Amino acid sequence: MVKYYNVKFDKKIWRKNNLERCRENERKYRERNRDAIRVRSREYSKQYRERNYDRVRKSSRDYMKTYRIQNAELVKKQKRIYYKKNKDSVLEKMRLYYRKNKVARLAYANVYRECNRELINKKEKAKSTRKVRYNYIRLLKLRYGLTLEEYTQLSCAQNNQCKICGRHVSRLCVDHKEKGSYRGLLCSTCNVGLGMFRDSITYLQSAIKYLKAYQGKQLKSPKNARSSATI
Repeated sequence: MVKYYNVKFDKKIWRKNNLERCRENERKYRERNRDAIRVRSREYSKQYRERNYDRVRKSSRDYMKTYRIQNAELVKKQKRIYYKKNKDSVLEKMRLYYRKNKVARLAYANVYRECNRELINKKEKAKSTRKVRYNYIRLLKLRYGLTLEEYTQLSCAQNNQCKICGRHVSRLCVDHKEKGSYRGLLCSTCNVGLGMFRDSITYLQSAIKYLKAYQGKQLKSPKNARSSATI
């Protein structure tokens, strides 16, 4: 009686019983035929992508989108590092792309603005606020030698009140005479007033005398006086 052997089944059993030996043989084969395996692998991948172009493109896009969302900080960091290393080539590629696709980009930008007007306005407002804040912090440091924290502490110590008139103001002006120093926090009116009087105590005392002299009095011009006498 002839016996029939299941060759595939026997191979599986043999591999299972000689797993370490099989792995060692496979490793040696890969080392001997590294270049040929690499060529075959590349050729197969190329053919597969050509046969399944749309499928591969979609799956690749989906994977990259998911990866960017899950690793947002890492992706940003890698982009910054790459940009620093290849700044000139990146800028040149961007310029070439903009020149080639100028019309399409303008059309897309117009459509995007129309569809996302509220979002764009919100972003521009936030950007403007950040810019104003940055410029104000820079001004405090360069002109008055103050940090934002020091300015906030001074304002809280004055209870957000002008040191001259005592008026409550949301943002007080820094009164200074020389660059890199300050005297106190005033409202814009008092700060401008001191500037108009050239920070002169003599002028301010003369102004006080003047106001006291004419307190409750109001002179008429000679023309108005003559017209009232005629009547």
